[in-house]
Amino acid sequence: MSDITVGKDEAAAISELREKTIELVIAAGQLAIGKHVLLEELSSIKVQEDKFLSDYKALQVQEDKLVAEMTEKYGPGSYDLETEKFIPKQ
Repeated sequence: MSDITVGKDEAAAISELREKTIELVIAAGQLAIGKHVLLEELSSIKVQEDKFLSDYKALQVQEDKLVAEMTEKYGPGSYDLETEKFIPKQ
């Protein structure tokens, strides 16, 4: 069987489909790479967030300890940051 020459319209349609397929594959690849980069950034943010939360919890423990020490030393009350004075609870 011998080769058959297709019409110009058919050849143009095939070329157009091929070009659109290539464009879509390239766009999908770029999107996948972008997604990968964003997931890495999100992972890094999560690590930082976990560290901040851990540090915050440690500060809460320190604060609770200081409040307990001051309560034991001065009794119940509050501390005025502006005057730097302890105000006993009445």
